[in-house]
Amino acid sequence: MPQCNCALLVFISACSLLSASESKLSPANWPIERREAAEQRELDAPRPKVTRSVYGSKALVSATVSPIAVEAGIQALGNGGTAADAAAVIVLTQVATSAGSIVSYAGILELIYYDAAKGETRNLNAPWKNYFGETGADKKPALENEADFSGRRTRVPGFMAAIEAMHEEYGALEWRELFEPAIWYTENGVPVSRMLAGLFKNRSEMLSRSPEGHAFLYQGKKTLPEKGERFFQPQTAKTLRAIAHQGSQYMYQGEWAKRFVAAVNKVGGKASLDDLKSYQAIWQDTFKGDFAGHTIHVSGERSEGGYQLLLALNLASAIGLLDMPPYWESPESFHKLNLASIWSEIPAQWMANRAGKSGISLDLNDRAKPEYAEQIVSLFQSHLSQTKAPNESSSEHTDALVVVDQRGNIAALTHSINSAPWGPTGIVVDGIPITGRSFPDPSHPSGEYVRNGLSPAIVFKEDKPVFALSSLGGGQRRETFRILLGVIGKGMDISTVMDAPQWLVPSRQGNYIAVSEGSYSEAFLSEVEDRGLIPEVFPQDKARRFSGAASFVTIDPETGQLESREDERFHNLADGL
Repeated sequence: MPQCNCALLVFISACSLLSASESKLSPANWPIERREAAEQRELDAPRPKVTRSVYGSKALVSATVSPIAVEAGIQALGNGGTAADAAAVIVLTQVATSAGSIVSYAGILELIYYDAAKGETRNLNAPWKNYFGETGADKKPALENEADFSGRRTRVPGFMAAIEAMHEEYGALEWRELFEPAIWYTENGVPVSRMLAGLFKNRSEMLSRSPEGHAFLYQGKKTLPEKGERFFQPQTAKTLRAIAHQGSQYMYQGEWAKRFVAAVNKVGGKASLDDLKSYQAIWQDTFKGDFAGHTIHVSGERSEGGYQLLLALNLASAIGLLDMPPYWESPESFHKLNLASIWSEIPAQWMANRAGKSGISLDLNDRAKPEYAEQIVSLFQSHLSQTKAPNESSSEHTDALVVVDQRGNIAALTHSINSAPWGPTGIVVDGIPITGRSFPDPSHPSGEYVRNGLSPAIVFKEDKPVFALSSLGGGQRRETFRILLGVIGKGMDISTVMDAPQWLVPSRQGNYIAVSEGSYSEAFLSEVEDRGLIPEVFPQDKARRFSGAASFVTIDPETGQLESREDERFHNLADGL
């Protein structure tokens, strides 16, 4: 009998285990030319080099910031994944390629999903949740010792619970497969783009507040990562492998949950394991609104972004914008467009008090009805130029995507950290930076889910989906509103709408509005100012911080042709099958 070569058998066994652990979704198994092309494009992220239309006859991915994440989504679709699978793969990879800076595995998520087989559209809501022990009654700490209390800025995150809920309901691939691109890039290194290198430089002091944050950032070196290098995240990869093996409960009940509670409470937080264990991402009915012969599905009652979007569209209709020239051709249209956006985000109670009336409904369902918009227009008609804009220029970093799969399913998704890159806390738990925002508001009950302003949408005409979009950036709601008004409200071609001059958020509180240099003539801006808005002109590179960017797909209801667009001015990327 031949002798057994045990060393050879051990080697073969190890190779077999390695192959079994990596499916075709692992970048190690992507076509090498596609992986290299995606990584080269990643170096120039977040914007593509050229503007182009992108088409798909079977499926299409449109997503923001990361070309690698877009390629990961295409690989998921090409290997039998649904829109839900591809969406999960994309967002998990977006976090990896951004090194948890602008989006996070400990962030929030909002999804509108169309199930083609059932003909139903649903909303998955996964917002922040307040800690049971946080009442907000304690005095906000002084700035000089705020770092000692940064744990109070944190909340229970919803991102990973949402990924699991989405997969359980609509996934076709195995759970562990969804994580393979993210794990591969955290282990093998993310190409450091110009954007990421800039974030490392600008936010290093904040991220280095804690020893864990410093270790995450510097990776054992004395210098910050620079463009063209690879940034490794071994602790993140280890955490992702645990979640891929154990499910999201690892973050909400397992070892990571325990370390999260300890890290947050070490710097003044009031978290408990019960806070994480009780968290639930909720499937709910979408809220539907009729607009210009179409039906628009937006987030339901546990969110407010969708209601604000429908109110803005109804206000645009009520003040006559649908019958006026586009905003870039008419100062009056430009002025009214801004008013519709501003009014849609003013709290109903504030409007009722301002008018000295009590007849204005505070119910979110009422706010999305055309009758409510007409009431608001009537209320403010006598002093249009006196309405002050809310401060929208705060940093609320997000990523967005739209996926249409071969089965006709659609995912429109936005996820966010609602803060500056990596947040203000400096807390890092097993490779996952923990973001945070404002200190708790005493008016928000402990243990409450916090409404978010994320507003993905899917549009139907005669029960057929024709358009889906999701936006990012400080101006995300404005960008979604602008595109829907042009494409749906005015029946314009998507290319015309996307080629139009940027429409930016207010540059500061009051009647100020940011304008990109060269977008409008001096005479145009002078007429805008005569109507009560004060344009502030910024160079194009500076104006981008006031803009939103959209991921979108148009769907021809007759031919099924899918179309999206990459634009060198924005962060939107796309690819199709």
